[in-house]
Amino acid sequence: MKLAVDLLPPTMQLVVQLIGLPATLKLVEEYGGTTLWPARTGANAAHLAEVIGETAARALVTHFKDPIYIALCRAALMAIEHDAIRAEGDALEAAGASAREAVAALARKFRHSDSYIWRLRKRVSHGGAVVDTAQGQLF
Repeated sequence: MKLAVDLLPPTMQLVVQLIGLPATLKLVEEYGGTTLWPARTGANAAHLAEVIGETAARALVTHFKDPIYIALCRAALMAIEHDAIRAEGDALEAAGASAREAVAALARKFRHSDSYIWRLRKRVSHGGAVVDTAQGQLF
């Protein structure tokens, strides 16, 4: 998941350091695209604690005194999903599924078209960059 964290905006990278990646993902899912006003008490504080946990909420409120923009983090979330699709596809094939069966299962599970899954599985990572294997090395 290091690649996904590297794709986060700097403020969200700090949030990951403070509360961890799982809590940050929950925070983005609930508050992504909005400004969060840290509060120690009240309904907003209770809701934040419910979403990310009491300890994480306390760490966030202690560090941030001013409002914080919770980015949507689309690039990082997409990288996490792509890693999961690749890993699950490899596991399905290792368990005996054909590539076609694996792609069909992945398309249903992740709610993408099979052509999208095929394209994704043909890409490989090289030093943090995703390269389409059909293109070869251009530079």
